[in-house]
Amino acid sequence: MIDISTMRADEAHQLSYVWSNATDNAPFCFPVPPNVFSAGIVVVETDDESLASSKSQRIIVAKKDSSVVGFAHLCTGVVEVDDEDLPCGIIRFLAFSPGSPSVGRALLEAAETYLLNQGSTHIDAFSLYHGYAFHNHKVGILSTRLDHLTSLLTDNGYHRHDGHLTLERAG
Repeated sequence: MIDISTMRADEAHQLSYVWSNATDNAPFCFPVPPNVFSAGIVVVETDDESLASSKSQRIIVAKKDSSVVGFAHLCTGVVEVDDEDLPCGIIRFLAFSPGSPSVGRALLEAAETYLLNQGSTHIDAFSLYHGYAFHNHKVGILSTRLDHLTSLLTDNGYHRHDGHLTLERAG
């Protein structure tokens, strides 16, 4: 059974091993020590291209037998679509082992439920502007070595847009 709960940002150092496992062998994804991971996921408030802010940040985790086996890092913001500002949910990262699709599905469902309950009418996943400091999104984060992430999102209605490997879904 998979249990979904929230985690405080100051506990995020625990997630570095989940990140490393989920991104093993993917380009521009390197294992990082817990302290670098927890510092690198902090939203950069002065980044005027980012929609995310620390006040809207949420980390949800998936546990099996009380061990963390995946996480989703979420924020909210506003995006412009067809000259209209829309409330947007942001999935900054979704991490789970390639061999555990049920963990990914549970995390995605929980993430979408949370973001839609926050009033988001649009959800962006792995957006270029919301990457981690130690993960270079500008070179395409969802490589073929991260098919378990790409497949989960595309199978659930997300699609690529704007020339990047960004996925989005209207709520």
